[in-house]
Amino acid sequence: MTERLSLSDLRALARDCLTRAGASAGVAQAVAAEIVAAEATGDRRHGMEALLRDLRLMRYGRIDADAIALTSFPRPGLLQCDAQHGFAAAALSGAA
Repeated sequence: MTERLSLSDLRALARDCLTRAGASAGVAQAVAAEIVAAEATGDRRHGMEALLRDLRLMRYGRIDADAIALTSFPRPGLLQCDAQHGFAAAALSGAA
């Protein structure tokens, strides 16, 4: 059975899955927004498929949902961001 979800329902589903897997509300919000943006453009590989992959990687300890990103400004106009094995979406949302 195939069910179509609205983008807001998809965002809520992704956010709920991530928080149940142990991600903080802020991390779940940032990652869910990236997933919804990918799905909205038809990029399933970076949408729901990525969510399923990321949930498995969290379970296996390959993604640290609590990682604190390191940001620096090595020179004017350049931002360097290291997600520290966490989610890139969360690292970039906190850096901006």
